[in-house]
Amino acid sequence: MKKIITLSLLILPLVKSFCQNSNTYSTNAILIRLQTNIHLINYLKKEGKTEQAKEIELKQNEKNEKIINAFNKEWTLSPVYFFYSQNSLEIKNKNYTSLFKDINNTPISREEFNNLKSNYIIGYFGQTSNKIKFHALNFNDADFNKLKKPLPRYVRTYEKLWFLKRNYKRIIQISLRKFHFSRI
Repeated sequence: MKKIITLSLLILPLVKSFCQNSNTYSTNAILIRLQTNIHLINYLKKEGKTEQAKEIELKQNEKNEKIINAFNKEWTLSPVYFFYSQNSLEIKNKNYTSLFKDINNTPISREEFNNLKSNYIIGYFGQTSNKIKFHALNFNDADFNKLKKPLPRYVRTYEKLWFLKRNYKRIIQISLRKFHFSRI
């Protein structure tokens, strides 16, 4: 058993190197959709529950900041840009004016804008569209369709299972590994 583990540790860097060199799928960027809960917040404000609306908005903003920071630190495959869920239709129609790069909502540059060319992956945290639904980081193509195999379609978060729940950093690391191995 120890020999197998040692052998796999020696072979893994070679496989990883091979995967990086055989670039069968390349992407110009990954666009991450961030939730805003704007409909719920507007409803609560309309009902006069402004404190509850502010609390939900604050929690969602904190969650989005954690996602942005994690992707900017961990994602190494391509540039990462973000957009809010209420701008999904604009992105689907190839209008990239709502994209930004960091927690300061810094817009993308003209050069970055020109490099997108509909060659990007869209990622979002939410329920999968499978028969058995669970929370995951889901990956779609530029037309918001599920990616085709061998590309990864999702990475589970185990959100409801506190003893297995993954943090954003770990989810992104697993995603990167899946994308690297899909290049074989």
